[in-house]
Amino acid sequence: MGEIIFKKIMENKITKIRKFAEKLSSNDECSAHNMEHTDRVLRMAINLAKDEKVDLEVVKIAVLLHDIGGNKERQDSSGMTDHAIESAKIAEPFLRELKFPQIKIQHILDCIISHRYRTNSKPKTKEAQIV
Repeated sequence: MGEIIFKKIMENKITKIRKFAEKLSSNDECSAHNMEHTDRVLRMAINLAKDEKVDLEVVKIAVLLHDIGGNKERQDSSGMTDHAIESAKIAEPFLRELKFPQIKIQHILDCIISHRYRTNSKPKTKEAQIV
């Protein structure tokens, strides 16, 4: 019974996270950072994770939030804004609001930050490698 309740709570959180991501990318016409892209990445990440011993919740959440800072990067004509860093900055207070444990939040943020190959942030976990 407890596992069923936990699963339902997580499904509700994932739904809230998805709606949050949709809201932030709703005016994002860049095909590299819109929800269609996110959905493709999510399907691929789930497929990659299926035979791995990973925290699938971390993978799903990180994928849903990995590009939510895309608009901010495109609005910066200086080219100094990194959408991965911005995505993590936006995601952190939202994940706290959803009452995720800090250790899980940090894991998700690490996945988000390291998803961008142009930075020096290399994936440290299997979850981050998948994202």
